[in-house]
Formats: sequence, C-alpha cells, structure tokens
Amino acid sequence: MKKSFARVVVWLVVGVAVSVPSFALQPQERALPLAKVEWINGAKPFRVEPVDADDPGEPELRAVVFVLCRAAIADENVAALASLQRSLGGRLRCAIVTPDPVDDAKALLDRHPGLAVALGVDRERKLTAQYMAGSLLYPQAFLIRRDGMILWRGEAVDLAEAVSAASAGKLDLRAEAELARRIDELQSRMRDREERQQRRILNDIFRLAPDHAAAIRMRLFVLENTGRYPEAWRFLEERLDAAPGSARLYFTALELAARSNADDARIESLLDRFRRHITDPRMRLMMAWSLLVRFQGNPIALRAAAALLPERGDDFVFYSARATFRTRIGDLKGALEDHGRAAAAARAAGDENAAAAALRSAEFLKTALELAGGRP
Repeated sequence: MKKSFARVVVWLVVGVAVSVPSFALQPQERALPLAKVEWINGAKPFRVEPVDADDPGEPELRAVVFVLCRAAIADENVAALASLQRSLGGRLRCAIVTPDPVDDAKALLDRHPGLAVALGVDRERKLTAQYMAGSLLYPQAFLIRRDGMILWRGEAVDLAEAVSAASAGKLDLRAEAELARRIDELQSRMRDREERQQRRILNDIFRLAPDHAAAIRMRLFVLENTGRYPEAWRFLEERLDAAPGSARLYFTALELAARSNADDARIESLLDRFRRHITDPRMRLMMAWSLLVRFQGNPIALRAAAALLPERGDDFVFYSARATFRTRIGDLKGALEDHGRAAAAARAAGDENAAAAALRSAEFLKTALELAGGRP
C-alpha cells in the first residue's frame, strides 16, 4: 500500500492551497469526447460517444484513465492497464490521457515499448479539467459503456474490480454516483483537515460500501500521517468485522502491518482470520506471494505462504510465487526452473515485460548458483 499512499500524497500535498473543487464527472453522466487528444502511439484510440450496439469493432466497456507521467506509480499503472486490457480480450479497451507535456508522455511510452493501450496528451488541459474538475487524485479512471454513459469513477488501482462488477451486472449506478460524490467531498475535507466531517462522510460511504477501497486508503493516510497507528488498526478491524469476506481488506491490513512494523501476534491473527474467511484459491495465491515479498525473514509469514501456495498452477503468477518461495527456502535450482516457466507463461499471454522480468530473475539465480559452485 506504500504506492497507494503515493496516490493520496499527490493530491493532498498539491491541493493544500487549492479551493474546494467542483465535482468531477460522475457515474450516470455522459462521457466527454476525446476528439482533441493527441494520440502519440500506434494503439487504436476509441470514441466515448455512443456506438451502434451491433458494431463488432467496439468493446462493451471502455476506460479513460488520467495519469501524471512523472508520478512514481505511472509505470506500474501503465503496465497494469495493459495487462487488464489484454486479459479481457475485446471486451475492454483502455486509453491513457495525460495533461503533461508531450516529451514526458513519450518518455513514458519509451519505457513501455509495444504498448497496446492508446496513450494521448491533452495539450490544452481542458479535457482533463472537464473530467477531473479540480480533483488531484491521480491516476483516475472512468469506466464507460457502449452508449457513452459513465458506469464508475475511481482510482485506477480499483479499475479491474469495477470492470468485473460491471461485466457481472453488479454495478448499482445510483450508488456509484453517490459514492463518487462522497469521495470528492472527502477529498475537500481532508484538504481542510476537518476530521469530524471526514468521519461523517466515511460513515455515509461505508453504509453503501463497507469495504470501499479508496475511502479506506484515505482514512489510513490521515491516521498514519498523524502517527495514530493504534487507531488505524482499530479502524481496519472495524472494516474487517463489517466485511470479513472482502479479500482486499486483508491485503490492506497486511500492507499496514509492513509499514507499522506490526508484531508477530498481530500478523498471525490477521492471517488466521484470512484463512477462515477467504477460500478463493487465487486470493490465497496472491496472499502467499505478498507475504513472501513483504515479510522477508519472518518465519510466520514463510509458514503461512507455504500453507497458502496451491500445489499446481500454470500461469505467470503461480510460477513467480513458487519461485520466490523456493528461493526463500534455499531451493535455487527449483526457483530457477520456475522463473523459466513464468517467463514462458508470460510470453504465451502476450506480456513481454513480465517475461523479461522473469528471465532477469532467472539469470540472477543462475549467477548465484555458479558463484556458489553449483550448476543450474
């Protein structure tokens, strides 16, 4: 969640001297045309205006994401959007729009060769202002359906979950519009440091969505920024009591544990709760990988990861997680093999960046084995 905090810092620091903004475009409103965006890569851009229902060239869902190219999380978000679009085939098409200079956008593009997501520059910054309406919460995504209506608005990190809900017909547009307005209001109250009003707005948000991701991140930022870690934990425990089946909350708690140097008893209690309430194999795999990455050297985390890792898998995430586990327990040859499998799986899925990362890890382990006198 360290990178999630970077999102909050972007607008909180910049926005201290900014007057309370008008609300950004909301769900149930019509998306604005992207006609004046200067597209700088070869990926096909799209129209957000209504399209014919029987047009096979247009996806069911479209996402416009506003990004700051020099932000610490820009590369992470570009890679995530490309992966999300690729994983959904023709059902989703994404476009990244930035108010930054063209040179910054081209530098971002250079770091992602072959990017299949359209990347465009809002030279006049008018479109950004119309969509964002003063909000400085970047990167911000707008999920749009074929008739041009906005279905959801929020941080890009939550886009995949919104796409899943929209595809399953589980997005309540009226509730999403209310939540978006409340988040805008929460931003302004955070800028003004009006904590009583913040709590009131949070209560309204959690009545509609007990595990609302952005609201939880914002509240944790306030509490941690003022050194109130015990209160941050009480807040998260309240959210877990309200939504014990929300896998996302456990990952948020795990990140808080890493940032706050939580003791082993708290980590063990959290993981016990996770195992009791979260049975989805994919979520368990992701938790195992997170434990291995965030809690290196912690025996409790290592044992938990061993219990959560599935016995079999065939994709990049599985092989990468198992390679990390094997590295931790000293099975470097097994880890080397798994990094090779991870690279092959990523390449088969069309993700050359992930494949390259896996091959770099494999090369590192190969070198380590050679230096230790072993043979790969």
